Amino acid sequence: MNFIISIFLVLFLGISSCQREATGDIVPTPAARYGEVDLTFGESGQPWNLPDGTMRVINGRPDNVNIYIFNDALDYRKHAYYENTDMQPRLELPYGTYRIYALGNFGSDLGLLTEEQLQALTVTASFADRFPTGGLEYAVTREEFAVSQALSSLELRLTRPFCKITFTASISSSLSSDAYIVSMIPYNLPLRSSLWTDNRLLSTQGQFDFPYEKLTSKKRRHTLTYYQLENLQGTVPAIILPEDRNYRKAPRMATYVNIRICLNQAFYEYNIYIGQNDTSDFNVRRNTAYTYNVTILGTNPDDYRIAKTEYTFWGTKAGDKEYLNTFRWQNGTAQGVLVIVTEHCDPDNVLSLSFKRTSTGTYYPKWEMQYRTFGNAYRTWKEGERIEVHRNNGGNSVEIRFINSDGTTQYETTNNYFDFTLTDTRGFSDTFRVSTRKTT
Repeated sequence: MNFIISIFLVLFLGISSCQREATGDIVPTPAARYGEVDLTFGESGQPWNLPDGTMRVINGRPDNVNIYIFNDALDYRKHAYYENTDMQPRLELPYGTYRIYALGNFGSDLGLLTEEQLQALTVTASFADRFPTGGLEYAVTREEFAVSQALSSLELRLTRPFCKITFTASISSSLSSDAYIVSMIPYNLPLRSSLWTDNRLLSTQGQFDFPYEKLTSKKRRHTLTYYQLENLQGTVPAIILPEDRNYRKAPRMATYVNIRICLNQAFYEYNIYIGQNDTSDFNVRRNTAYTYNVTILGTNPDDYRIAKTEYTFWGTKAGDKEYLNTFRWQNGTAQGVLVIVTEHCDPDNVLSLSFKRTSTGTYYPKWEMQYRTFGNAYRTWKEGERIEVHRNNGGNSVEIRFINSDGTTQYETTNNYFDFTLTDTRGFSDTFRVSTRKTT
């Protein structure tokens, strides 16, 4: 799965066959002097290979371009579409100063547009299993140029309205051999951006929710490549050390990649902010390729870039190793407690818990699961129902009990198995199994 960019046009776009000049241009009355301008097209910055291996360029140029030219003083407007940008079109224009817009790799003639319509064009983030033509390869520019001589040239270097990020995380050999990467997910991704102007994600704006994907194998090294829209969050001069680049001091809407690892039955999250340096800059700029190579060395509890979530199910009381992940029967009731401890986690992140029976076990008609949190009374808990069990940081416990009854008698069965799933608001989930059979 890959993150892609699609264009969103809030207007009707006419589609026509390839042409050198579109009909309907507004041109001035014959002027005293005309000049000729030779256009060439290129890309700003290093061309990128797209995920399907294509460049969508011809000899370093976009493979098709729509151009729009405006001169208010002369009441002049012109639109042209070129499918082969190896050509060097020559334009004849009255002497004057012009504004030119070039939109590359849109794949078709966009038709006549006013300058206001052009300026209103936006890019919207979307997601798909593959990269369709007319997605990531979009490139645009707008410039001013003057015609003041008989023959001149103008090179238009187009820029992409998004950036590319390649992020590799590795677990150091100094960490326990049972440590592995669970997931790598970027956060604070803009949903929409202007094609032309600087973009900064605000807390009131929509975000693109990168699909949560849990790695299927226990890797100690993983690379994530994704594309995102520009997010200029500025600089924080007070941050002079990499370890201060954390959620307490970084701009709230700055883009970061969350690396989650499992180590000694606990989960650790490492939040790495994207920017122009590893201290004070939080600008993720369009038309830029970022490469990060991160090595996870440890779990320093004093480093606010690292968050910890640890949970354990015990029978009756915490630390009762004889009943780890096992209910303990007492007077016809199977009892247990889920202990959750978090450190340096996002205070807005909420943990919820649900359960379901496995396909085996003896269940009487009036069986029931109950829970209580935060010192409240026990409540009936339906299979599949999510209950909030933890928020903010610190420790918390959830008391859980299972009653297996036919309405008259409570049976202490030892063949019941339940899958409990802990989920957070970001999409992370982890499932653990609890039984009524004592561990021997």
